[in-house]
Amino acid sequence: MTHNQHGILTTEASIIFPHFTERGELHSKYMEGDRFYIVEKKPYDLIDFNLRLSGTSLKGAVEGAHVVLGSGTMTPVVLSKKHSIYWTPIMSPKSPHCIWVSLAHIRKFVKNKKGEVTVYLKNESTVDLPCSYYKFERRISRAYTLRYKIESNADQVVKVAEPYLKTYYIRKKLGLNYEVEE
Repeated sequence: MTHNQHGILTTEASIIFPHFTERGELHSKYMEGDRFYIVEKKPYDLIDFNLRLSGTSLKGAVEGAHVVLGSGTMTPVVLSKKHSIYWTPIMSPKSPHCIWVSLAHIRKFVKNKKGEVTVYLKNESTVDLPCSYYKFERRISRAYTLRYKIESNADQVVKVAEPYLKTYYIRKKLGLNYEVEE
């Protein structure tokens, strides 16, 4: 197990667990590929830190996801649209027991004997999570919906450039408004 001072989540990061030190401090333990790292940040703060590196915050990402998905709880967030990195919490993100899962690393999930969920990751690891199968299925479904809607919305903002036929002279008039002259 390696201590990671930076806590930058890459495309290979798959799951974040709470990790309590011997002194009871809450840190994060996350899997990247086939290695585990411990970061001296709470899982909530680790996700927030990584979102801030891209110019937003966990609060902003949740608010943005609510615009796309409608309101809800335990909202998935997009860490990087460019790299298709979507994370979802399995319980309230503020809970010290919250686990975050990266959508890209889930191969499949099944209901286990305890009525909870067993997740099979793409790196061939298996994780039993303290969450009912149906709640987990809803979380993952919302994350897929968020990914689909965000990635399809990207096409709406692209417009093929047309030749410009007019030019303008724009200047401030007296008062508050601007004047446009051809």
